[in-house]
Amino acid sequence: MLGRRYYIVAVWLRSALRKAGSSSGYAAMGLFTLPYYRTFRQNTLLPILAIVNSANLRKDESEIAAMLSRWRDRKMQELYFVQVAATLLSAAAIGCLSWDTPECEHWIGPAAWYCSLVLSLFSVLLSTSESFIFTTIIQKESQAGSKLQPPVFEHDLLIICRIIKNKDSLRSTNTSSRARSGFFISESEDVIDNDLENGERQQGLEAEASDFSTIDTINDDVEIRVRWNMVFTWQAPMMLLAYSVVAFLVGLTVYVCAPLYGECSYQSKTAISFLATLVLGSICFIWCSFWAYRFVDMEEP
Repeated sequence: MLGRRYYIVAVWLRSALRKAGSSSGYAAMGLFTLPYYRTFRQNTLLPILAIVNSANLRKDESEIAAMLSRWRDRKMQELYFVQVAATLLSAAAIGCLSWDTPECEHWIGPAAWYCSLVLSLFSVLLSTSESFIFTTIIQKESQAGSKLQPPVFEHDLLIICRIIKNKDSLRSTNTSSRARSGFFISESEDVIDNDLENGERQQGLEAEASDFSTIDTINDDVEIRVRWNMVFTWQAPMMLLAYSVVAFLVGLTVYVCAPLYGECSYQSKTAISFLATLVLGSICFIWCSFWAYRFVDMEEP
């Protein structure tokens, strides 16, 4: 009886810690994505969550394929924008570094411009790489469009989610399952070696999981979970661009506002005008960024 109580307390404590960790994780994610919060949610987070939820609900595969296609098209447009914007921003940072340096300029100014330049260059490189990946996927789908095959394969979902085979299903798996035409690749987080005999079943599962030539469609024996590492990966170009813009504005502010914190030849009125424009522009940007997405359903075809 006492052991059962300890078990209940342990389960409750684990659940509470998991909820607390999830809440803190979402809070940290909202804080770090604040400079591009709406873009991150509408173009990366919410579409991926919708696709994973639809896969877990075992919706029609053509519908899931359409959701994946719309998400890829949206990301392609975002990556193209990032490439253009980051290229222009890197050119602007290089131009600012060639300006005359005031005697009282703080070191944060040029340091911020150098940071902006580095972040924008990496943003260009990463967005170009991811654009190539999406283009390759789209080309493969168009080439295989005439073949008779299910519209959604597991490798289509692996770029955004983790596919886990249920423990009960793994326990019931025997050697006859190896004769199937395909195997739904699994990534189990639990150790199931206690139920395997002499390691043979585990070796068979690993051998099948490494076979990408034959892949089944979604079935009822798997669980779909968000692959958060891939969420970070697909939003990284926009993240680098956003923080590059922030660093550029910091450097520009330090440079222009030099008369406010030192004895310089520049007039203070110029710095005050710049600060007023920066505040008004920031308010306008934040306000419009919020309301532009407020009543738009980005999941509509």
